[in-house]
Amino acid sequence: MPKEDYDDYDDVEEIEEVDEFDDDVEEIEEIEDVDEIQEVEALDEASADKGRRQLRRGKLSEFSDKLTGGAARPGQQEVKRSPFVMVMAGAILGLLLLAIVFGVMIISASEQRSFDAAMAKLKEKSYPEAEKRFETFLQAYPKGEYVEQARMGLHKSRIQKYTAAESYSVAAVGEGLHEIEEFNRVCRDFDGFADERDDIRRFAQRIARVGAIVAKDQRR
Repeated sequence: MPKEDYDDYDDVEEIEEVDEFDDDVEEIEEIEDVDEIQEVEALDEASADKGRRQLRRGKLSEFSDKLTGGAARPGQQEVKRSPFVMVMAGAILGLLLLAIVFGVMIISASEQRSFDAAMAKLKEKSYPEAEKRFETFLQAYPKGEYVEQARMGLHKSRIQKYTAAESYSVAAVGEGLHEIEEFNRVCRDFDGFADERDDIRRFAQRIARVGAIVAKDQRR
């Protein structure tokens, strides 16, 4: 091959090498550009995330200020420690306690009046009316102070409806005996029941005599 052809071939190889080098440089530059873009995007994302966190903190701080009335300014006394607010809070608490005390007193007085009214009817020997009043009392004050006394008064009213009756029947005698049994069953554990034993004995004797009379009339 002539020397000129060798020279031309060498030139071609050099040109190709230069082109390949240029391509490599371009690829490296493109890679660097991509890396820079990714770094910028990462930086932008970090900045955006930081901004969102700051925004959330700002909203929480604003909400907290709304609840608490805001941070106290220099030289400004906190509202919750203000003497006026503390006096008002004490006054409201005092009024609330007074309302509770008066409410309890009113309920207690009403309970006392209702019980006394029922007992008055029992003493007047108005047994059906006394029975109604004791029933009303027990419905209104099922855990009241006079529950046991009212329960015994109710049973005595029911029993004496039969013992004080002017006429009797076999059914009435049986109902009277049943009421005595109920009185003993329901009230025997009450504190004042021992004081009622004499009355219970008297009621039982009265109904027994009436039962004997009714039975005698039935045989005729």
